[in-house]
Amino acid sequence: MCPSHGSTSHDAAPSSGARSADYGTRPAPEVPPPPPSSMREAATETRSTFEVLCGLRAGGAITAVVAGARAMSQASRNPGMLEAAADVLILGLALLMPVAILVWVCYTRLVGVRPRHHRTRVVTLLVLLLVIVPAFTMTVLLGRLWLQQSGEIGMNYPTLFPLTITAAGLALTVTADVLLRLTRQRHPAAPRPLQRRLRPTPTALAAAVLTLVIAASTVIVPYLSFPDRARSVWLTAVRPVTVPDTIDDDVAWQRVFDETEPVRGVVAGAFTPMVITDHGVLGLDPNSGYTDWIQTRAASTIAIGDCDGDQREASCYAALSPNRAHLVVAYGAGPTRTLLVGIDTATGRIAFEHMHHHSNPDWSGTENHLQITDHVLMVDDDVLSLTDGSLLTTVPETRLPVCEDDWGCAISGWEPASFFQGGHSTLILGTYCPSDREGWCELTLAPDDDPTAITTVDGIVPAGRHGGPVVVDGWTVRYHAPDTVYQKLADQSQDTAETTVHPLDAVNLDALSGATPTSVVPLGDFTAPVQNHAARTLRVQAGSSADSTDAVFDPATGQVSAVQALTERASGRGYLDILTTRRSGSTSSPDDVGFDIVAPDGATAVHLDRDAIEGHTAVSAADQRYLDDGYLVPAPGIIALACSRSATAEDPDGSARVSFGSGSSGNSETVVIGLSNRPAAPMGRPA
Repeated sequence: MCPSHGSTSHDAAPSSGARSADYGTRPAPEVPPPPPSSMREAATETRSTFEVLCGLRAGGAITAVVAGARAMSQASRNPGMLEAAADVLILGLALLMPVAILVWVCYTRLVGVRPRHHRTRVVTLLVLLLVIVPAFTMTVLLGRLWLQQSGEIGMNYPTLFPLTITAAGLALTVTADVLLRLTRQRHPAAPRPLQRRLRPTPTALAAAVLTLVIAASTVIVPYLSFPDRARSVWLTAVRPVTVPDTIDDDVAWQRVFDETEPVRGVVAGAFTPMVITDHGVLGLDPNSGYTDWIQTRAASTIAIGDCDGDQREASCYAALSPNRAHLVVAYGAGPTRTLLVGIDTATGRIAFEHMHHHSNPDWSGTENHLQITDHVLMVDDDVLSLTDGSLLTTVPETRLPVCEDDWGCAISGWEPASFFQGGHSTLILGTYCPSDREGWCELTLAPDDDPTAITTVDGIVPAGRHGGPVVVDGWTVRYHAPDTVYQKLADQSQDTAETTVHPLDAVNLDALSGATPTSVVPLGDFTAPVQNHAARTLRVQAGSSADSTDAVFDPATGQVSAVQALTERASGRGYLDILTTRRSGSTSSPDDVGFDIVAPDGATAVHLDRDAIEGHTAVSAADQRYLDDGYLVPAPGIIALACSRSATAEDPDGSARVSFGSGSSGNSETVVIGLSNRPAAPMGRPA
């Protein structure tokens, strides 16, 4: 019989004490883990994806903010650069931004209230087309614009690359946010406190840090793609020697710059002749013609003054101090910037680099107000040290007479002298030449160490009709009796102005400004000075009488010599300055073409035939032609003859060299010929 419901039986069940003792002695059985759940794995993967997207969104937002701030900082330091470069994108941005913001706001609101699936797909598609795709497209457009603009100027174009990174950061932020909202809409999570939502998880933090590291590494991209570094090399320096006094047909060397290395011009420095190229400057060893020193960079040199097309001596591409110890060249750095580089002409060492900014995008290098003395460089209102480029002071506003119309005055404002020279220690702040007194100018001067000590000097003689004053080695020409001549010029017709003579003096600008005491040198009765951009002497024109002759003033010696006497003597700096060059022979027969160095009376002082120029070892095409008359550059240790000739190229089989190009299309090469070498000993590099 079965026991009743309330009875107990020891045989049927052990007591509680017995059970406790029994479980205490036996090990607990192992419980197997539950089988894997696909829902749990999906939740884990969704949570990891959610955290990664959170990190990407945060990293993209931080990148966009930092890069945008950097872009605005560069834009403030380079006014006008962004507007000039991105004008093609401004209209598109103005139309796209309001639409993108409106679509984005609508999307966040619709997704937040958990709309139907078909509505979610439509809104997501709109966000993709109107927000995400344009964001990445803008990144590509800005990057391409940066590459294009930087390639044109040969250096990093400011503002555009940080804007590219800003657009990329925004694109990443928007994309991650869209994916986050879609994930949250499909797998809603329980609400969490704000503090927990702001606390990043390790996965989100790692994704954000990785994004920021990648963004930070892009800082070096502009410096690797467009390194704005000048290459300055010292090779075989020479000791300074004097300029040869005479010239002969002794060809010491020939240096050819082919069409891949265009030459702006050749100018004499303190120690050597210097060649201004489209990417820099190099000094030539006067003994051999080899490179003495070189300074070059990827950017292109530009004109820093108004060139009339005939100034081949580089006078519009370089500012040369009166003592020829400092040279300044300009590089185009964008529509509102110019990079000015100061060079020591003895060693080729870069003394300073100065980025000059202006607010007019239509500005060109020819509108630059630039002037150089032995100590400073004046750029617009800034006065920079030639030693290190530091800003010394600013010049005060110069008030000049106002022209009522285009005929009110020939010149009123800034008028560049040859190689943008002032005096050795004097700045020319302004020039005024009234049209009602042909042949009369006034200069506003100031010492370069005190630009506020302004002095106005009248009676300066310009170079011909509508020309400006002529400045050579810190000297210019002035009427001996300015007050008397001023009254005569009022009654003088323009037809007789160029032939009427007046007593003239050579005056030193430093003396006129009060910088240094210097005496006045009487020149005699002449009409006006002659503009010669490469000369070291001042030449004044004689009147129309048959027995009159021009005269030359040498600032180095203070002597005045008649041109006829210099021609007969055939030596000296003044003699070299009055010589000109021209092609000789028949232009139809290139073999007969040479060069004649001609005196003012038309007589040939030196003749150079083709064999003498090219030598027996020169390799040239039989029909190679010289394209211009060339010009002389008297320099320390050598007299250089610079000219252009048609370029040559080898046949594909290398059997012959042929000439091509006429020079007008750029297929020409520049030849620098060394004459009358005076050997100079090599020297060690200065400390």
